[in-house]
Amino acid sequence: MKKLLLSLLATLVLTGCSEGPTFLKFWWTPPLYYYMDNNPSVPYALNKNVYYPTGTGTYSFYYEPWDGSGWYGSYSIVADEGLFGGDPQYFELSLLSFGPSFYTWDSPLGISEGEPKSESSPWATCEFSDELNTDVCKETKKVDGYTAELEYYRYTSPDASQSENKLP
Repeated sequence: MKKLLLSLLATLVLTGCSEGPTFLKFWWTPPLYYYMDNNPSVPYALNKNVYYPTGTGTYSFYYEPWDGSGWYGSYSIVADEGLFGGDPQYFELSLLSFGPSFYTWDSPLGISEGEPKSESSPWATCEFSDELNTDVCKETKKVDGYTAELEYYRYTSPDASQSENKLP
């Protein structure tokens, strides 16, 4: 028994740490006119409420919801240092007309006693960027050994005034 435990420990040390499986789905209010993402796990023909197995990493996106506004951004899913295995993690990127938002769920059904599970506030913090001439918003969620981050801004005309480019 002692040899078995030592063998298992040696295997873990030699192979390093490994994160548990992660899944990502997208939700929107129809119609979603356009979505583009550089995550290789996300198909070109995106389906609403379908979980796609995804790896950790940082990915860029752009979408146009029903009202014709345009949203640019990036999202990251990062496993904490030393995470080994673990329960599957279910992330949702909601593509809303007033900006995207990240949610985390206990199950693929999106059930978490009526609320998404997360150690962070669901609301983003926004600051005006002179370089982009619009508000840039950031949102961070920490859950079960993972950190999910979202940064985004609304596409606006470079000639628009600052007041026109402020998010509601």
